[in-house]
Amino acid sequence: VCGWIVYLMWQFAIRRGKGRVTSNDTGLVVERNPDTTRGADVMFFDDGRPLAELSRRYPATLPVLVIEVLSPHDSWGKTNQRVEQYLRAGVPLVWVVAPDDGTVTVFRPNENQQTLDETDELTGNGVLPDFRCRVADLFALPGSPPPGPTP
Repeated sequence: VCGWIVYLMWQFAIRRGKGRVTSNDTGLVVERNPDTTRGADVMFFDDGRPLAELSRRYPATLPVLVIEVLSPHDSWGKTNQRVEQYLRAGVPLVWVVAPDDGTVTVFRPNENQQTLDETDELTGNGVLPDFRCRVADLFALPGSPPPGPTP
């Protein structure tokens, strides 16, 4: 699911001609003194800097979107802790994708979380105003039957 989301986010970046996607637990500093890092499943950066200008260490800028994909062993307690760290660090939008439930929970600073299911549309919530995707599309891998009720 992480790989598929990375693909969808890269498609979005290519369509708009701006943005970059990281994955595979790319480190992000969420607190300083002492430094605390988190390895997000997927991050979207809303800039168009060339590869040669990007840091080979931790990103110099914050992503505008962090996406965590729940694994079967993840607990909501630990996940909420990571989400709070991202938001406190200044990330304006966090999605927690739950493949087992077919849901995405959307977090924004100083707002109530919102859980969307496969019948809903996921948007960039003003952070990425041109992003739109059906939640079901996050779970519809190539070759799989379309989401919806089974006849």
